[in-house]
Amino acid sequence: MKLAQTFKKLLLVVATSAVATAPAWGQTKVRLAYGAASNHFMAAAKTLDKEFTARTGGNFAFEHFPASALGSEREMLESMQLGAIDLLITTNGPMGNFVKDFDVLDVPFLFRDYGHARRVLDGAVGDDLLKKLETANLVGLAWGENGFSQLTNNRRAVKNVADLKGLKIRTKQNETQIIAFRALGALPTPMAWTELFTALQQGAVDGQENPLGVITGAKFQDIQKHITLTNHAYSAVSFIASPKFWGKLTAEQKATLKTSARLAGVAMRNQVDADDVAAIKILKDAGVQIVEKPDMASFQTALVPTNKTFEQRFGAVRLQQISNVK
Repeated sequence: MKLAQTFKKLLLVVATSAVATAPAWGQTKVRLAYGAASNHFMAAAKTLDKEFTARTGGNFAFEHFPASALGSEREMLESMQLGAIDLLITTNGPMGNFVKDFDVLDVPFLFRDYGHARRVLDGAVGDDLLKKLETANLVGLAWGENGFSQLTNNRRAVKNVADLKGLKIRTKQNETQIIAFRALGALPTPMAWTELFTALQQGAVDGQENPLGVITGAKFQDIQKHITLTNHAYSAVSFIASPKFWGKLTAEQKATLKTSARLAGVAMRNQVDADDVAAIKILKDAGVQIVEKPDMASFQTALVPTNKTFEQRFGAVRLQQISNVK
């Protein structure tokens, strides 16, 4: 029932948009959706549009649906399966609900730094994960990123793992994050991105975790007093096509779409790099108290009991494969 209602809503929004931004005669309309309207998501969407349009001779006209205009990320993925959305740029949050293997990317401290994460996703591991999307009736194109996540809250400065005890922290809707934050002593509260600002504002949750550019882009500095620079998890982003749209493309157009998505991923990563620097100044100017050097050893020690759990969920071989990428 819920899925049917979501589909009807999408049809209404798409129909309304089509009237306002109808493509020129002979052009194929492409519906591109993404959950956030932050700098890096906008950079990715604009680059994907520009590159694919230019490389296909102007035969396609993009319609953009930013800021979760077509529903939560999970709802948009379900709509992709139905063919109501053509292209989607989504965080990793809901991906494990469609392909469990994607949750491995949310394992805490899995990636050493940006270079390591990008090499993993642009290599054999990333290719394998994108391929697995076929089992969920989705088509994986390329990788982008949100960045490394930091921890914010409205109750107290978190300098070590003991300070996290009892805080209600919003997590993404995947089991990996829930397991990790429970081990850290927090009270993980999964919810959709679209519900988060209000939940923080009303005190339904104490805090959340997201990359710096996402935090300032959503203006969480207006409603959160504390941030701790933990770099505890890397937030990947996937570029995905619906099988319906993919099936309409020629072999050459499919290759062009993948190339365009990879270039969009590069643009997204470059924007994340710039946003990380800019966000610190924004937070300081807003009066947010920043813990720049928390006791990360205490966090990692608290997570040791989860190692066996994650090995059982994702396989020791997969975790080692990621660790071995230089």
